[in-house]
Amino acid sequence: MKKHLLSFAALILVSVGAMAQACVIDSTNTDLLSPPSEALPCIERNVPYSTVLQLFTPPAIGGVGVDSIVITSFNDMPAGITSACNPSNCTMVGFGRACITLSGTTSDTVGAYLIDYDGIAYTEQGAAPFDY
Repeated sequence: MKKHLLSFAALILVSVGAMAQACVIDSTNTDLLSPPSEALPCIERNVPYSTVLQLFTPPAIGGVGVDSIVITSFNDMPAGITSACNPSNCTMVGFGRACITLSGTTSDTVGAYLIDYDGIAYTEQGAAPFDY
């Protein structure tokens, strides 16, 4: 009986993990955020959701050299939707890249939700918090 329960539990874990897209960094991406927000699939209530965002850190912003950028949080996501970053500390050096998986299932109210994230840009002129 224990063997069957363990097999069933393993099957559930594999099935849940398969719902989320793998967050593999696209080494050719040079867009600050890809895909653009208008190209993201809509989240439907009570339907499993998963999408991957690609991020790129330019070597300079407005002529100021960038040492690194850290994504610190996602805000106002529908209940049940979570984010996971690769690399796990969500830090990118200049010319660096990251990807973020947004996944989960929501029963939140119908509406428009922005993909809004906060971070810190470490530049030649100091640290600058941002909201994007």
